Amino acid sequence: MTSHAVCAKGLALSFRESGWKRVGDPAQSGTAVANCPRGSKSFGVGVRLSATSAVLNRLVPVELRPTATGSRVTVSELAPGTPGTWYFKAQVLCAR
Repeated sequence: MTSHAVCAKGLALSFRESGWKRVGDPAQSGTAVANCPRGSKSFGVGVRLSATSAVLNRLVPVELRPTATGSRVTVSELAPGTPGTWYFKAQVLCAR
């Protein structure tokens, strides 16, 4: 499920995502960055995961950080040795 709601008068908002970041054996974590358009600032940060349900149950976002120009997201396995490959995207809501 994905949901976005922002109520703000007078702000120009945009939503951006990074490309899919692939993480697989033997890597246990990955970091992705999403950038705001020029002249905008980060207003909110999110992450989008793609994997089998068995793998999703073993993943946790460990960093959801707004930056001056976007967002930085790091996702990690709860325990080493998660079988298979998984993917994620950094998301950012930008305001001007």
